[in-house]
Amino acid sequence: MRRKLETFELMQIWIVDKKIGDLADKQWDRMGEQFKTNSIPLHAIVSPEGKELARFVYSPTVTEAEYLAFLVKGLAAMK
Repeated sequence: MRRKLETFELMQIWIVDKKIGDLADKQWDRMGEQFKTNSIPLHAIVSPEGKELARFVYSPTVTEAEYLAFLVKGLAAMK
């Protein structure tokens, strides 16, 4: 799975860290606008143009195979 992850550029949106003040609220709003959800943790694969290609709402019960399928789906959508 590590090789699949290395294919992506990782980015985090901080929406619950009150130490960053108003930025957390702005990013919460951005997440709601762009992804139409505020479920966290949300993993999304997004094209360089900003188009969502795959989405995965993480949970503690997720299997490695399920997460790998999400990554493969996102890679396929990039092509």
